[in-house]
Amino acid sequence: MDNLFGSICLSDIPRELIHTNEKNGKKYLTVVINERRTPSNYGYTHYIKAYAKKGEAPEGVNLYIGELKASQYGSNSQSQQQPQSPVPPVPQSSDDDLPF
Repeated sequence: MDNLFGSICLSDIPRELIHTNEKNGKKYLTVVINERRTPSNYGYTHYIKAYAKKGEAPEGVNLYIGELKASQYGSNSQSQQQPQSPVPPVPQSSDDDLPF
C-alpha cells in the first residue's frame, strides 16, 4: 500500500458529527477513507469523508472533507510532499472550544 498525503478542509467538518470522549474529554471525528473509482484531474486517488450512520447524516451537510494521493518520498519534487496552495488560517470564534 502506498503512503498517502493530502489535506482536510477544516471548515467543512460537520460540527454535528464531532463527539467528545467521556474518558479523556478530547474531541473526535470518525472518518472514512475510500479509493476513488478513477483518479481526479489533480491525481487524487482517495477521498476522506466524515462518518455518519445510515439515516443519521444531517441534511444539507457535506460529508466529504478531503482528498489524498500517493506520496513519493525521496522525489526531488516538493509539490508532491506539500499542499499545492497554502491554506489560510481559519479564525477562531469564541463560541466554541475547538482547537481550530
